[in-house]
Amino acid sequence: MLDEAVAAQLADESVLGSLTPVEVMADPFGTVGALIDLPGYLQRALPATAKLAGLSTREMLYLAAYLRQATATPRTPLLLRALFATATGMVEPLATRLVRLLMYHAAPQDYSSLADPSLDGQARKARFGAPATWRAALEAQGVSGIDDLVDWAELGRLWEDRNVIAHRGSVVDARHSAQTGAEPGTVLVPSPQDVQAAIDLVGAARYALVAAAWAHLEPGAGGLIAECAGLPLWQSLRAGRWRQAEGLAKVQAAFAADAEAAATGRVNRWLAVEMGHGLEAIRDEVSQWDTGGLPATFQMARHLLLREDDAGMAMLRQLLAGGTLTPAELIELPLFDRLREDGKLSDLIGQ
Repeated sequence: MLDEAVAAQLADESVLGSLTPVEVMADPFGTVGALIDLPGYLQRALPATAKLAGLSTREMLYLAAYLRQATATPRTPLLLRALFATATGMVEPLATRLVRLLMYHAAPQDYSSLADPSLDGQARKARFGAPATWRAALEAQGVSGIDDLVDWAELGRLWEDRNVIAHRGSVVDARHSAQTGAEPGTVLVPSPQDVQAAIDLVGAARYALVAAAWAHLEPGAGGLIAECAGLPLWQSLRAGRWRQAEGLAKVQAAFAADAEAAATGRVNRWLAVEMGHGLEAIRDEVSQWDTGGLPATFQMARHLLLREDDAGMAMLRQLLAGGTLTPAELIELPLFDRLREDGKLSDLIGQ
């Protein structure tokens, strides 16, 4: 009888096709009521439920369990939206804390402590707004270099997506459309890949902002900052998290203590970009890289990045024979991961 009630109230498909997500989400019950005769539907459907009164307790429990399984709502989209909104919201509070710390460092005599409410209010006011405002607030406190360290355009897009999910039911409005180019009325449904990308970009941005603030507060700490970025960078590369690795490599290169350390950062960044976009994304830049004045290891790296493996392997054997490289480094350094996985280093590392 329930099927008969539904069949008698089928909506016109042309009318269904004309509906937009905005209309449905704005008034779902009104939309359904306009498509079918709800009183008529209920009049036909409700008599079928009268038979439920004759079911035993065991039959009712079974029916309840069956309905729970048969009508389970998909939770994955909601979970992904929650994860996306949480991840993309993690830079804003960090920016506030950094601005507050920098303000206190510049004029500690003006505040009772770092926890002074007036200091917190000033920091929040200075930082309030979109990512472009966060950058301006940090730069106003003397922090430099963050324009190149953080992908502010992408961070701004993520922030707008986060606002739509958190405040507009995931439906793109005119404001978001004007800023991102997305079609008004589109429902944002982040995929697992979108969530991972957001997490990695945000992770890289947070690291870069802390590094830049640290370098400002401790001008001699650049070399240490670059060195500390190495391990999480390698871990990110080997986990396939190339966006985070690229951001960490930018930090490594920007705060390097010497030309060799800066070149190492460049190589790591190219490895990350190639992982995400392929060889063609780095070919021109690597081809034009002048390794003159750098150790021979960087000439070898240039060959390997360009897939000139014969020349790269010849130099690699020379560097091993001369003691410049060790078999342990062939295992540790991400530059050699591809060659090792292809079996080209087996005779050199005893595998």
